Amino acid sequence: MERLIHQAQEKNLSKHPQWRALLHFRSQYFGKDQSDIDGPNFFLSSQGKTDAQAELEATLGSFFEPIPQDLEKQHPRCKYPARYAWLNEQLNLDSSLPPLVCERFQSWRKKLNPGSLSLVFSSYYLNNPASMYGHTFLRVGKKNDQESGDIVATPLLDYTVNFAARTNTKNGIAFAVRGLMGGYPGDFTSLPYYMKVQQYNNLESRDLWEYTLNISTDGVERLVAHLWEMGPTTIAYYFLNKNCSYQLLPMLEVADPTLRLSSSFRFRAIPVDTLNKVMDQKGLVTGVVYRPSALQKMIAARDRLSSDEKKLAWNLATQNSESDALVLKKFSVDRKKMILAAAYDLLRYRSGYYRNQPTEVQEREHRLLLLLNSLPPDISMVPPAIPKPTAPHEGHKTGRVGLALGLDRETAFQEIVLRGALHNLEEDPKGYVNGSQLEMLSARVRYENDSSHLFVEEALGIHVKSLAPWEAWVHKPSWQFKIQYARARDLDENVLGSGFAGVAGGSGVTFRFPWIQESLVYGLIEMDGSIGSVFRDGYRLGLGPLVGWVGAITRQWRFHVLAGSMRYGVGNISSANKLQMVQSFQLKKDLELRGVYERVNHHREGRVVLQQGF
Repeated sequence: MERLIHQAQEKNLSKHPQWRALLHFRSQYFGKDQSDIDGPNFFLSSQGKTDAQAELEATLGSFFEPIPQDLEKQHPRCKYPARYAWLNEQLNLDSSLPPLVCERFQSWRKKLNPGSLSLVFSSYYLNNPASMYGHTFLRVGKKNDQESGDIVATPLLDYTVNFAARTNTKNGIAFAVRGLMGGYPGDFTSLPYYMKVQQYNNLESRDLWEYTLNISTDGVERLVAHLWEMGPTTIAYYFLNKNCSYQLLPMLEVADPTLRLSSSFRFRAIPVDTLNKVMDQKGLVTGVVYRPSALQKMIAARDRLSSDEKKLAWNLATQNSESDALVLKKFSVDRKKMILAAAYDLLRYRSGYYRNQPTEVQEREHRLLLLLNSLPPDISMVPPAIPKPTAPHEGHKTGRVGLALGLDRETAFQEIVLRGALHNLEEDPKGYVNGSQLEMLSARVRYENDSSHLFVEEALGIHVKSLAPWEAWVHKPSWQFKIQYARARDLDENVLGSGFAGVAGGSGVTFRFPWIQESLVYGLIEMDGSIGSVFRDGYRLGLGPLVGWVGAITRQWRFHVLAGSMRYGVGNISSANKLQMVQSFQLKKDLELRGVYERVNHHREGRVVLQQGF
């Protein structure tokens, strides 16, 4: 034992990138090293979280423990198969230890049958705070050999590697607050890929992008063995940086310790940013596969039908009428199949893809399947063409920093503009969801020339806007929510005393404007609640309409016009009538010039902003 420790010290194994990756060590501030892992059952040494050498010595010592008679208890060589495999390569441990079969680990590993690795990006989902920024997980591809029992393996039977917070709340605000402070433990799980496809592609109507990784077979095996080691432990989940997306990067570094992925993420780790970091590694990504959501497939199937065929498909999916089956007979066999297939897709979409359905839905589904089965079996149907959107890694960078020059009725001013994440309606939506906005931790700091005052003009904790077009078959409401600190420009008060904090939100409908690309017209009814010394009684509550129009004149030139009228009937009784016009010009992929004109009651101002992405 002493000889092995001496050899490990001579080889400096405790500082080897592979050992540090297995312990999830990274350099902290002031040169201190520490593991990200918080669960005490991961470390064999009491100093293991901060001392890689102590953990190495404790690990070597544990491998020489007697083999337990209790089959339910794992020997350390079985509990830590990735550690043992690597240390065995370095120190030839097999020559000093008796043979040991780790049946539980080998049985689990055989089920996964690891052969390849892909990083999967699930598109942005604004209806869930945990998924607003998108989500990433790993897919472990099976080997196409006899070991799996299948000569031809299907990706849906592969297993995934996913990190998520353990939370028992469905309250989005509570999740965000506790998540910001690391209030949830997070852990790794492994589920079949078809369950993830059901969750993301079907239930949440999210596209999936699969990025095939150039990781050696040995590296994939090492990652799977390390996943077994991580099974019982936890890592504190931090919404901004140590989140679901970030924690996959140390796992990839276990597979290939030459990768440098996690060290650059200190303050924020947005899924698309971690994806871009993977893309930046030369030769790491060898292919990209697009898996459209069930919603995209349904819309594509619907759009190749005529107006009469769409109406019939709708009736077949939503009604139990025998007359619809009679109407179906007038169509040719190939059109019948297209109509019935579209009706079936619509029925499943409206029923939510759940296994247990009401009797009425089951009867409707059974009737559609009978009609489909009654068609000649030799009638084939070409799948509908689904437009492939821009991949998420090709979109603009998520952060923004900029300088603004402006003028109001009293003075000229300059502003420093900063945004932590992610995207707004005036930016190029390539790689994002058109009609979506998610800004978090943004601010405008203003300096007024005449008064020489420096102050925060606006700060957004979060501003979410989801403009889902209301159309045939898809009736989704549009909504927005905002937490902000701002100036009450609608009141005739000194700007330095006009600061307030507020929450606003509303819901409504959006329609496509077909003659301009990516153009949406929306209308919302909003509620606003604000507190601040500028208001009588220290607060105000209001309600009012908001309408807007956003679109693109060219690929590089976008516009957004919105107007709203808020009537505050509680607290500080007043009205705020707002008009805002924005035009943005994309000079380069991550360089934008923006012109903004705003009018709120008597206050008017215009500003020009130059912003750079980071």
